[in-house]
Amino acid sequence: MKRLPIILLIVTMLLAGCIGAKKPVYDGSPTALNVIIKRDAVDGMRALSDSEPEPETVKVRIWKANEQGQVIYSVMRDIPLDEIESGEEGYTLTETVPANKDYKVTAVYAGQGVLETDEKTVSAPAEAVTTINLSLSQINAVFHKPDVAFSGGTTNQFWVEFLELQDFFTYEVYLATTPWTENGLNGIVETPDYMWSGRADRSYYWSFMEVERPYRIYYQFHVKSVHPHIYGHISIYYPDLTTSEELPYIDYYPSPDWID
Repeated sequence: MKRLPIILLIVTMLLAGCIGAKKPVYDGSPTALNVIIKRDAVDGMRALSDSEPEPETVKVRIWKANEQGQVIYSVMRDIPLDEIESGEEGYTLTETVPANKDYKVTAVYAGQGVLETDEKTVSAPAEAVTTINLSLSQINAVFHKPDVAFSGGTTNQFWVEFLELQDFFTYEVYLATTPWTENGLNGIVETPDYMWSGRADRSYYWSFMEVERPYRIYYQFHVKSVHPHIYGHISIYYPDLTTSEELPYIDYYPSPDWID
């Protein structure tokens, strides 16, 4: 009779999985990883083109780095955007990967004036099916600019602050005294009023010209991936001139005294 409580305890532990639970094994053997990709509702930031757009894809990268930060495994897949949007359950990408810990899984969509992304870390043990969910949403970034500019200032008043994935993206800001019609071509502006063009990025900036009367400074910024080998070649312009958007501008004055 004294053994009965012990037997009941053992049975209870077995039912609870406390005894005999199989520990995850990460031995590099082939194992299954499912990536479910969904997309949040598109907001008003997306620009619509007058023409039928090219088929668009979402880049999905699965990669693993060692303790020294060196990439030891990496695959990229292009998933048609319409297949992700076509069903409520999104799209499931099934990959066979070596059983290992701490894979980075990143999805990026760049097109039609929108940049959306999601990234998660997941471990994929042997003899198991691992599932991870990614939800594409507009990248959390802020474009900083002055309300007006003054003679002789610097272009680093224009900059992009990435509130997430700071090591994922970098930027360039293009500025000129006359507008341009193709993405990124502010340095090739052949008009009688053309006087100046400049740029700014994370490590370099120019000085504005000195002026004696007001001008307009037109601007556009370019966001691109920092590590193309890992994330693919991501490149997008705001505004996107291929969608017939117009360049924004600020007023440029000789001094604050010129402001009414």
